[in-house]
Amino acid sequence: MSLETVSACDAFYAGLFSENAIENPTEEDVCGYLDEVYPDEGMRGHRQQLYAAAYDISCNIIAFNGVTKRDAMIMRMAWECSRAGQPNIASSALGDALGGYDRAYWENVADLIRLPGFLTDREKWHSARLGGVTVYRGCSDIEIDAPQEDQGLGYSWTLDRDVAEWFAHVHLGKVITASLDRKDAVWLDTAESEVIWPMACVDVILAIEPPAGEQKRMDWDTRRHITPLQAKK
Repeated sequence: MSLETVSACDAFYAGLFSENAIENPTEEDVCGYLDEVYPDEGMRGHRQQLYAAAYDISCNIIAFNGVTKRDAMIMRMAWECSRAGQPNIASSALGDALGGYDRAYWENVADLIRLPGFLTDREKWHSARLGGVTVYRGCSDIEIDAPQEDQGLGYSWTLDRDVAEWFAHVHLGKVITASLDRKDAVWLDTAESEVIWPMACVDVILAIEPPAGEQKRMDWDTRRHITPLQAKK
């Protein structure tokens, strides 16, 4: 992905955005909005609150209706709630909202990660340098054994082999090693060193192996964030 491609995507998806919202919302703005609009869900916990908001936003994304930068930030918050093995709220809401729409799920994930406000400027810069990196995914044997021509592999990968090992243990599965050279992937500046790869293709797999040793304890708050350039060294 070139910087020009990122800018073009931003310009295209900016057309989906509503003008009736704060232009550059802060995290405080977003949390205040969630508490105001989804108070009942908030009483059942932050994850439920985020799901309710993410579902409504997903319906607008799928229907190409107006969304805002605040909406994109909420979807990012919902995406990151999947840390430590929890289900991904953003993708769950997107899948539930998709319903009877005749459109591949991964295409909607691709739309989501391109919304202005989902990625930071730093993440856009590093995402443009993802080509040729090695990525890993820890997942269950059920996913690995599924017909790949029908669904492909999951979209959440990592530049950190230890993170993939951890998830492989969580799912009682294996670690997939693949070479990534696609222009539609993005890097997230998170403790998981996550790479979102909307359509993982089977012909780039390098290895599928059981996790090595016992499951390691992860300190997500202090873990080093691996960038694409660091991964290539």
